[in-house]
Amino acid sequence: RWYTAPRLLKNGHLMTIYASKARASPTVNYERVEVLTTDGGVLAMDLLRPPSSTPVKKLLVLLSGLGGGSHDSYVKHMALAAQKRGYAIAAVNMRACGGRRIETPRFFSAYRGSVDDLAAAVDKAREMFQPEKVAAIGWSNSGSILINSCAQEEPNALVNIDAACALAAPLNMPASSSWLKQSWFHSRVYDYSIGTNLATKFKEASHLFQMPDGSPKPVKKWEPIGGYYVADVQLAENAKSIREIDEAITAPCFGFDSVDDYYAFSSPDNRIADTKLPLFILNAADDPIARWGPNHHPDSIFLRRLKSVASSNPNLVFAVTRHGGHLGWCPGHPYATTDASHWVQDTALDFLDKALHLG
Repeated sequence: RWYTAPRLLKNGHLMTIYASKARASPTVNYERVEVLTTDGGVLAMDLLRPPSSTPVKKLLVLLSGLGGGSHDSYVKHMALAAQKRGYAIAAVNMRACGGRRIETPRFFSAYRGSVDDLAAAVDKAREMFQPEKVAAIGWSNSGSILINSCAQEEPNALVNIDAACALAAPLNMPASSSWLKQSWFHSRVYDYSIGTNLATKFKEASHLFQMPDGSPKPVKKWEPIGGYYVADVQLAENAKSIREIDEAITAPCFGFDSVDDYYAFSSPDNRIADTKLPLFILNAADDPIARWGPNHHPDSIFLRRLKSVASSNPNLVFAVTRHGGHLGWCPGHPYATTDASHWVQDTALDFLDKALHLG
């Protein structure tokens, strides 16, 4: 059965805002552990054990959208739904997220560095649970990280998962960035909200980028790139958009000459065709944030190209719903309880169960 949006939420903006501000958020009793990274950083990872005490057969790694964490309602809904199916859960909070301060002057990106961090988290979760199979679900920017991981381009950062789902990922990062500037509403609501959230996280760690007297301090770039860079602390602390954060710290940290170079290189549509493990990509046609190309129309050449890629790669399933917004796909009744069945959970977990052959 395909997704049918509630009558009052058949608008991408309404769905997105409702999902962010009003969707019920269940209680999840996580167990927190920490993951050490190769550069001395620390990730917070929240665990949820399966209901049975028998050996764990399948582990599900969850990664929230940009700047979010295991506390987000859509992550918790998915965690509980997967737990009922016998999964152990490892909800990974990227650097500076999930209430865990960063220890080194490095945040995250959509590709470089984040693939390494995800690999470390998966290895830690595998060590703890000893599962037969591991799957992963990533939302928005983390969906991009997962897609880039599935291509397995970086030989020193292979992510040891067996199947993945990318939900509401910005498949074309340059187009998604430009789209956030196309109207006052997009700029002042979505971009401003995410950008200022990231700026707040940076402020908590700005001392790592400065000398004791407050002057800029050269800090190490991502290890494989080598060298040092000086972050634009003032721009990052006062950022009002995602682009300003990426200009101030992300692009220079990961070896890019400009933000546009970073977006062009890290865009997951560069690597979708190279997916080497079962991957389900799900987007909504009315998503006001994540774009699959400069023309986001369902009949656009960019979408037809993605469909062609999917049809030529047996590992890939690509689907688009008419409605769903960004990180939405809310259930059929807008005031559904936390126990209500969510289409996106059922669809993603059905795919993973089949891909893992452990349903």
